[in-house]
Amino acid sequence: MRRRAKILRLVLTAALLLMIGRLGWFQATQAEEVLAREEARRLQEASLRPVRGPLLDRNGRPLAVSIPQRNVVASPFHMEARNFARVAASLAPLLGQDAAELEQLLHENQDSQYLVLARNVDLATADQIAALVLPGISLQETSQRVYPQGDAANQIIGYLNSEGEGAYGLEAQYEEALRGRDGFVRAELTYDNAPILGTVRSSMPAEDGLTVVSTIDIYLQRAFEEALDEVIEREDARRAMAVALDVHTGEILALAMRPGADLGDRSSWVKEDGTLDVERLTNWAVMPLPPGSSFKTVTTAIALEEGLLDLSTLIPDSGQIEIDGWTIWNWDRVVHVEPQMRTIGQLLQTSSNVGLIHVGQRIPHETFQRYLQAFGFTEPTGLDFPHESAANGLTGWEEKRPVDWANMYIGQHLEVTPLQMVRAGAVFANGGKLVRPHLVREIQNAAGETVWKAPTEPLRTVISEQTAAEMRQLMVDIIEEAYTQARVPGYTAGGKTGTAQKYEGGREKERGLGDFLGFAPASDPRVAMFILIDEPKPPGYGGT
Repeated sequence: MRRRAKILRLVLTAALLLMIGRLGWFQATQAEEVLAREEARRLQEASLRPVRGPLLDRNGRPLAVSIPQRNVVASPFHMEARNFARVAASLAPLLGQDAAELEQLLHENQDSQYLVLARNVDLATADQIAALVLPGISLQETSQRVYPQGDAANQIIGYLNSEGEGAYGLEAQYEEALRGRDGFVRAELTYDNAPILGTVRSSMPAEDGLTVVSTIDIYLQRAFEEALDEVIEREDARRAMAVALDVHTGEILALAMRPGADLGDRSSWVKEDGTLDVERLTNWAVMPLPPGSSFKTVTTAIALEEGLLDLSTLIPDSGQIEIDGWTIWNWDRVVHVEPQMRTIGQLLQTSSNVGLIHVGQRIPHETFQRYLQAFGFTEPTGLDFPHESAANGLTGWEEKRPVDWANMYIGQHLEVTPLQMVRAGAVFANGGKLVRPHLVREIQNAAGETVWKAPTEPLRTVISEQTAAEMRQLMVDIIEEAYTQARVPGYTAGGKTGTAQKYEGGREKERGLGDFLGFAPASDPRVAMFILIDEPKPPGYGGT
């Protein structure tokens, strides 16, 4: 018996020594790895959200800014039911909520560790809540995008999606610059993802978004929008737009479309039946529409540049012309017994379809096609805006019939964007150069330093300075001699009216488009403008 007990003691002692040795070896060789593994198991990584950068007008006025705010978050699980009434009574007056309802909400979610009680609370209120040191209550950093200009320029500014990311407009185009960079903190976290003091192992602060400075002048933008509201009401029109472009830099000073919507009030985005009113949110200045007679300036410029006529050349105008069995009339439907011989200036002043078709027929098809490409009509302008379309009807050249070509010369059988038209007006105004239209002039960092600037040099020369000067004079004469209602007190201006038919299901609609292309001051043009009224009441002429 004694011998067995002795053997048992020896075995137990050996086992104990082995365990001690094993523990010592483990402590010496594996401790750091185990501690690191356990620490990694406890440590978590929380994202630090940046504040979205502001979008400003050209003079520094805010178009879109993010206001730092807080979400009030509760953890009823950690709060414990005995504290529900006290917490609810303390928070209710600060959150503008009913204390009884708030307490009931906590009871209904007492097992929750993350319950949002209020979103987008201002910082002053958040400080009051923090000072109460309520159990199970935390404040989560967030921000709210606000649009101080209301419904001004909303189709240009764009909007954010539910995740706070740019979904349309400049908010989407400059998402990378505006959103900033997320930061992080790696530490032991509380139930509401707050790092516990003393446990932070690594961190990187969030970098707030950059400042995007647009080319828009918000005061000019508002003046445009007020004028468009008036004309829509007066003409019972569907919609209207106006764009002003710096003819030398390509900066868009105003781009107004009405009706619009208040980006801060989503109820203004919907129709009476509750469906989304897409037109109130969409920039349709980058979508193709028939330009009508304002496009006759392009046909004229091509003929002048190619030497196919000069300002004194006489061109026949009989009031109607038959091509491929189709009859095309002038807008007034007056048919002359003998063709009237008129200069190109007189044809433009009367907006003669027949006369401009005769001018266009002098231009070889491949030459006409080449100039449309040079003017930038066959591709998007490259505007810093998503969803830009190119012109329609400028493909399938070999399939076009003589009547199709005739209609193109006068701005029918093709569609171009309003932005492409105002850029063509800038070519005449600036001496023949094609500019880069853009909506943002620069991006600045937090210190106000420019980190990127939009290029403003012309893309190419389209027509000579002489042809551009002749076009300017022709367009000035249109206002001075024919459409005196377009005169601007204190300025000399040049312009051209346009009226275009609209078709639906292959049939001409009762209402069409009226537009006007112009520039000012004529002596030293700085601004080109294109105004378009969609479906005004008949007759709906651009000259009206």
